[in-house]
Amino acid sequence: LLFFNLFLFTALCCVSPVDQNISAVIGRDVTLPCKAEGYMPFKVVEWSRPGENLEYVLILRNKNLDPKIPKPGYKGRVELKDLQNGDVSLVLKNVTSEDSGTYECYVLKNTVRRKRAIKPISTITLNVLLLVNSSVHNISAVIGRDVTLPCKAKGYMPFKVVEWSRPGEHLEYVLILRNQNLDPKIPKPGYKGRVELKDLQNGDVSLVLKNVTSEDSGTYECYVLKNTVRRKRAIKPISTITLNVLPLGEYLDQNLPGSLWWKHLRSDVFTSHQYAQDSCGYLDPSFWDRVDLQDRLMENGDVSLVLEDTRTYDSGTYQCRVVHRSFGEDEESVVCTIQLDVSPSSPPLLPPGKSVSGPGLPAAS
Repeated sequence: LLFFNLFLFTALCCVSPVDQNISAVIGRDVTLPCKAEGYMPFKVVEWSRPGENLEYVLILRNKNLDPKIPKPGYKGRVELKDLQNGDVSLVLKNVTSEDSGTYECYVLKNTVRRKRAIKPISTITLNVLLLVNSSVHNISAVIGRDVTLPCKAKGYMPFKVVEWSRPGEHLEYVLILRNQNLDPKIPKPGYKGRVELKDLQNGDVSLVLKNVTSEDSGTYECYVLKNTVRRKRAIKPISTITLNVLPLGEYLDQNLPGSLWWKHLRSDVFTSHQYAQDSCGYLDPSFWDRVDLQDRLMENGDVSLVLEDTRTYDSGTYQCRVVHRSFGEDEESVVCTIQLDVSPSSPPLLPPGKSVSGPGLPAAS
């Protein structure tokens, strides 16, 4: 009996505890290793997270999982890898940032509650990485319009900090949000009242930059952080945007639309599709043979509407609209809005550059 007990003690002591640091990516599965072949047969397997408040992740007694464990956050996400062969590694599925931390694996020879003196046979420190994909975009915008700089952070939720900044020799902060509150010291006066996040609640932290100027041209970086401490240089942005702000004419020169049309308050006046050569439509009979584009082939960006033989009922509001292919989706933009009053001195040309009113022109990629 003494020999048997000595043998059992030796078997349990000769399997060295394992300490490992493991990284995983949000949304993926990860295996936290714990090999217990040298401890077989055992009655209990326990995975827990140490700390001031001990948190049980998985407990198995006599090959049956404890129905009271784990907590709801782990339900359906944890299992043992190969119990029959003594591999009690924890498979943790669909990891989130909340899963980061220390895990301990215990095996017991009986079903009584383990004592504090018992040491884990495996201790794992799990680091769930925030960086999934880093996107890079080049965006153009028109002076005086609004533009949206995309940054999707749904896969990083929950996060504590959102930061938009402009890198360079002197780092310039554009917007900082901590714990759902904007930092009152940011941004600089030049951005006051001109910046906001698109849809924070749903993880869309795209920056809406209003009434852009040529000074806004440059590079912008979007960061999300899990805590409120100042970010380290090693952390990479999840979105990098190069913004080019241009006068309307230059913008149209560089970003010819996929389709364009002029619209009257009461009807569609004219439409032209760049992708169909010399294709156009006169949709309202009252404008037949009276309208054309200043640059029908849209080669120089001048898409002013030429309206001949003007009549009193031509008076009203006209809009020039374009559709761009932006980030894989069609995006409609109002280039300008013109109010026309027909009188003997009324000009027949409606130039997009003389906008009376209208919403901002979204970016085109």
